[in-house]
Amino acid sequence: MRKTHDIYPFEDASQIENASVKYDCSLFAFGSHQKKRPDNLTFGRVFDGHILDMVECGVEKYKSMSDYANVKFVSNDVKPLLIFQGEPFDNSDKHKRFKNLLIDFFRI
Repeated sequence: MRKTHDIYPFEDASQIENASVKYDCSLFAFGSHQKKRPDNLTFGRVFDGHILDMVECGVEKYKSMSDYANVKFVSNDVKPLLIFQGEPFDNSDKHKRFKNLLIDFFRI
């Protein structure tokens, strides 16, 4: 029998916690594709080997760099730009936490 290494972050976080201790990392991104939840990205934060928070996002309209006509070369030192627009990012605790997580994740 073939042993599968399926990881389900919201059902059993022990594999992610063990990997974070092993590789000494505090942030993780996990991509998955399942029948019920296709094309998902999960971002999370780990402290002292335990998951603090996780956010799962669905990817709906993916475009690769080759899909853009004007882009011929992108250097490695390009920094990401994140814009959080709207009232929920100032008022809702859920949206504030998501904003904080993404800012930590993309901080360079």
